[in-house]
Amino acid sequence: MNPTSLVALSLLAAVLSIRTSAEAQSNERRWGFASQAVSPCSDGGPSQITYPAPDGTKAVRVEVVDGNSSMYVAVAGARHAVEYAAWPCPELQWSSDSLAFFVNYSNGGAVGDYEVRVFYPSRASVRAVDPTTLVRQDSRATYPKCFLPESPNLAGIAWLDGSRRLLVAAEVLPHSNCDSMGTFSAYEVEVPSGKVVRKWGCPVIDNLRLRSRLSRGRRGALA
Repeated sequence: MNPTSLVALSLLAAVLSIRTSAEAQSNERRWGFASQAVSPCSDGGPSQITYPAPDGTKAVRVEVVDGNSSMYVAVAGARHAVEYAAWPCPELQWSSDSLAFFVNYSNGGAVGDYEVRVFYPSRASVRAVDPTTLVRQDSRATYPKCFLPESPNLAGIAWLDGSRRLLVAAEVLPHSNCDSMGTFSAYEVEVPSGKVVRKWGCPVIDNLRLRSRLSRGRRGALA
């Protein structure tokens, strides 16, 4: 296995450890998918947050008025609205090179549907990209049987190689409408093109989930 794959798998194992810990405490989704991301709901919110880029030249601001969240990004004195669905608990993560950030959000409720967008801010504007078109197509081709048609939850997990690649989760919605609810695959994609570089299916992920549980001294069936 090459070094890039090992880094991606390590990040995947880390987020699985955090998600299984949260699931053990509550059936509610306490936070989203990305272990290193920030959210206005991290402390129970929503509450106002300012999230600076690693190089300090830009910052994302989430403002909350009457329980409704609005997002802006500030660059060199300019301020631009960041457009996404009206979800009060978005999840954000800057890339290490400070060129882009992704936002995970839901179009519905705590179950989904979740989507991810990548934003490239500059003083003139902020450009939005959907990096999951090919991931969505691949996931739908193997999606389990459901009582009603639906699409997977799609969310950013972690950046790889600065802002060049993104680790994305495609999750079967965690409700009883579908077989295999709550299971998911992981994809490494190039950004902004969305080209799929590699994919990890359920057997690999289930093994990582098991390892994360055993490393904390937990036993029992996988969630």
